[in-house]
Amino acid sequence: MNPAGGLARRAWVVHEIERKFGGVAQFLLDSGNFADNPTPQGMLQTKALLDGMERLGYAAVNVGERDVQRGHAAFLDLVGTRTFPFVSANIVHGDTKAPVFSPSVVVEADAAGDARRMRIGVIGAVRFNPTFRRPGPDGGEMVIVAPREVVAREVEKLRAAKVDLVVLLAALPREDARRLVQDVPGVDFVVGSYGGDYTTTKERQGNTWILYSGNQGKRVGETRVYLRGAAIEQDTKLHMLTSTYPSDESMLEFVNSIPRVAPEPLPTVGRVHRTPAAGGPYLGSQTCEGCHGSEAADWAASAHATALETLEAKGSGADPACVRCHVTGHGRSGGFETRAASPTLGGVGCEACHGPGRAHVERTSAPYGEVSVGACTACHDRTNSPKFDVYSYMARVNHRSTAAK
Repeated sequence: MNPAGGLARRAWVVHEIERKFGGVAQFLLDSGNFADNPTPQGMLQTKALLDGMERLGYAAVNVGERDVQRGHAAFLDLVGTRTFPFVSANIVHGDTKAPVFSPSVVVEADAAGDARRMRIGVIGAVRFNPTFRRPGPDGGEMVIVAPREVVAREVEKLRAAKVDLVVLLAALPREDARRLVQDVPGVDFVVGSYGGDYTTTKERQGNTWILYSGNQGKRVGETRVYLRGAAIEQDTKLHMLTSTYPSDESMLEFVNSIPRVAPEPLPTVGRVHRTPAAGGPYLGSQTCEGCHGSEAADWAASAHATALETLEAKGSGADPACVRCHVTGHGRSGGFETRAASPTLGGVGCEACHGPGRAHVERTSAPYGEVSVGACTACHDRTNSPKFDVYSYMARVNHRSTAAK
């Protein structure tokens, strides 16, 4: 089944924790920052993602900073009524410092062959951000405090309640998580996400297992937990949600039913947009055709030329996190801003790989255009292009064999 790959566009981390104790109990957790951009399409995607979590039967979801960027009321409107709880220990009221959300929850699950139900305490935490201030409940303000003290309090409460395991859902950098559990004993597992960071080998801080699965919903972390007396062992596997995993037909039908809206213009990058005519460093691929006709023809027939159209067809044409790798010069002076403002820079053009061309046109004898491996792997990374091999991929866009003599 491949529901996550179709639903999630960013920051969806899933961990399945399985207990071998005369039987098996399974439950799904999310470490937070599930919300997409606050655009019409982004909100549709977020609600669809939450609907998908509902369908899959999630047990608990952490509230990330991204999820409450627009304030408490907007968050409630976005998530609607869900059967699974949202937890956060350190998103608090600005005046009382009391948690805005439930700081922890006890998840109970049946285990076949086990006489008693398994009880797992789940705590939510986000990275400390002293500048975060957003509208809270009842006209108040929400802030984010350092997680150490509040997490310690929840661990003590859960341990007193005799839970079988304590799991911390952590939307914070892995090093922060390591320091946190070093200072706060009693956490059995950190299930976290922050950027593209993911665990490749078994990692432990004291008695706490550290599990990170990256973001964008491209991996599912499956953790099997073995309780043998007081000892806790685990095996974790990260599943890359590629075509290796066939889609579940009912979930695929649901994903395909998600509505689409027309892409909105991207926010302007930099102070002033400089078109090629205004003397910017980027000229657009059409400028290269005059001297490099055969290479331009090769490029026009490649997937690079239609990269922006490919993205727009998927409904992600207004997402800056995706657009940067589907256009030329996005985020740089004179580079792509919007399709309307810089139509000649849509797609992965000549200058996306070879660099801005104005200096070359003004002085053709100067060295220019060498493509480095780094230029390719900036976009063809392990997250976005897991099968990328520079030698085989470069052969697909090699213009030298047809270079003008």
